[in-house]
Amino acid sequence: MLEEKQKAEEEKKRLTEEKEKAEDEKRHLQEERKKAEEEKKEEKRKVEDERKREREEDKKRAQEERKKADEEKKHLVEEKNKAESEKQKIEEERKREKEKEDEKKLTREEREKLETVAKLRREEEEKRKDEVQKEQEKKLAEEKHKEEEKKKLDEEKRTAEEKRKEDERKKQEEEKRVVEEKRKEEERKKQEDEKRVAEERRKQDEERAAKERAAKEGAERARQQSEAAKRLKDEYIAKIKAKIEQNTSAPEGMSGNPRAEFTIVLLPTGEVLSVKLVKSSGNTAYDDAVERGIFKSAPLPVPPNNPELFREFRELRLPFTYVRR
Repeated sequence: MLEEKQKAEEEKKRLTEEKEKAEDEKRHLQEERKKAEEEKKEEKRKVEDERKREREEDKKRAQEERKKADEEKKHLVEEKNKAESEKQKIEEERKREKEKEDEKKLTREEREKLETVAKLRREEEEKRKDEVQKEQEKKLAEEKHKEEEKKKLDEEKRTAEEKRKEDERKKQEEEKRVVEEKRKEEERKKQEDEKRVAEERRKQDEERAAKERAAKEGAERARQQSEAAKRLKDEYIAKIKAKIEQNTSAPEGMSGNPRAEFTIVLLPTGEVLSVKLVKSSGNTAYDDAVERGIFKSAPLPVPPNNPELFREFRELRLPFTYVRR
């Protein structure tokens, strides 16, 4: 029992060391995982900040370039209109001066002729101006259409960019969700594994404790049964010896304390099956007297209805010592 107890203590110590080692490994893994997650978060944050900065710079640069192009275009249109207006004023002024000079030199008929020609010229000029105006209007309409197309393309581009950003955001959220779900699943599996290991250890501890209790209880029962059987055996052997000694008649003139040992084979009823002298007392008369006393005492007292205990009485080796009364 001492050895089993020592083994149980050693096993308990080993399990405690394994448990501490497992807890150290668990803490180490948690620290490594936490560190990796922090590094991953920091790297992801840096990448997102860099992307955001690049997008803002691209947007700002595009806005500045668009604004600059619009201002240059507006300036060119204004310069062109101003130059055409100046040119038209100069031409009209020259024509008026020329007409005045021609009127002074020409006769009435010539003036009429010139007026007719001037009228035709004015009509042609007005027609030309109308055509120029129509051409300008057409050009402005085309430029307006182009501007609208450009705005439309810019709007489509902006919408596409917003859609791309939204898709990117959703993709990142989905990746984040998948990572989070994976982390939760790993955490759940880890908790289940830890719970399973703890449960297995608990069961092992309970089984070991139960075995130890059962071993202790079994040993205690065996000890109690052994003691009870020994007490009962001693009690019946004392009864047997007492009955045999009572039925033994010592020879006349016995002296000293002769001691003889016999092997007695019994039946479950207490009947004597055989008697054998295994150690003589040195006095044949005393040895014979004891043997007769054994047979005379049959049936001998044996435990009733107890086959297990009777095995101890099937073959008895008993000493008999003569005591003067």
